[in-house]
Parts: sequence; C-alpha cells; structure tokens
Amino acid sequence: MDSYVQIHSVTISILCLVLGILLLIANLPVLYAILANSKLRIRYAILALLLLAAAIGGFNCLLRASSIILELWNENGKDCKNYTNESSFINKKPWNCLGPVCYSL
Repeated sequence: MDSYVQIHSVTISILCLVLGILLLIANLPVLYAILANSKLRIRYAILALLLLAAAIGGFNCLLRASSIILELWNENGKDCKNYTNESSFINKKPWNCLGPVCYSL
C-alpha cells in the first residue's frame, strides 16, 4: 500500500469516526426523550423513526472506521492469525478481522 492510499484511508477513517460520534450524540438523546414519554411517542413517531435511522447511520460510520483501521493494521504485518481468509481465495476481496471488505475500484 503506498503512502497516498494510507493517508486517504486514515482521513476517511477519521471522518467516519467523527461523523459517527456526532450522529450518535445528536440523535440518541432526542430519540430516548421521544420514546420515554407515551404522548410524545404517539405524536412524534415519524420523527423517532428518522432519528433512529440517523443513529443507525452513525453506528454504521463507526463500524466502517473500525473496519478501515483493522485493514490498515493488517497491512503492516499484524494480521489476524486466528481467522482464515476464505474470501481472498474465492473473490480476491480485501480482508480484515471483521471479514471481507469490498471497495469499488
């Protein structure tokens, strides 16, 4: 992996971490406040679903960032010894400890 790709991966990872944390911090307290009160739950059900979708998006960003970090960690010779990389033999996909990671090239 050349240095440009590593810098790009680290930048994407940092952006995903920041975006995921911001989405979770902004949406989970409001979602909890809506769901805790029965009157608000009925009145703002659509808003609660939208906040839940945004919170799931934030969690997805955090998983994506951790996937990139694990992939960079494995590139430097610190691979996961306990896992077999079956996808690299079949589909030639990149691999980390979480499983195959696909990029569109």
